[in-house]
Amino acid sequence: ADYSFLKSAAPGDTAATILLANVAGTGWGFAEVVDKKGSISGEVHRNFDEWLGEAGLTHAAMRIRTDQEPPVEIAAKKLAQHRRVVAPNAQVIVEAGPVKSSGTMGAVERFSRSLQGVARTLAIAMQERWAWEIRSDAPVMKWLVRHAAFLRNHFQVRASGLTPYAEMR
Repeated sequence: ADYSFLKSAAPGDTAATILLANVAGTGWGFAEVVDKKGSISGEVHRNFDEWLGEAGLTHAAMRIRTDQEPPVEIAAKKLAQHRRVVAPNAQVIVEAGPVKSSGTMGAVERFSRSLQGVARTLAIAMQERWAWEIRSDAPVMKWLVRHAAFLRNHFQVRASGLTPYAEMR
């Protein structure tokens, strides 16, 4: 798990904070706009559960790996605590990667870059179509980020020749 940030080109716009997670080796990714680092709402829990369910991981054991940034560790612990309630028989482990070891977070960082590209493309298309600017605090931003993750999961072909969705099946 990690955080990413996305903002529009609008003057004075602040970046939206995005909580990210992915399933190692498959590219299957989760992205959700959150109010701030470390905060997890009921909506985030529901969407995380839905994402796990779509991948067939509702009751699977999981390891949530983070960097050693305190807010992402807090978010990971909150997700783990929620998972222990909704799937009490599934083992959930939270671990922090080694200090200054970007390799341990490489997959989620690649997912972040890919997601941002898809999200920006969607935002530009929407802005051109409806002639209004999408700022990071616009209500549509939550949908846009979730939809970008959906498109990436279901349609971006990986080196294996499969999409992340196909790899999860």
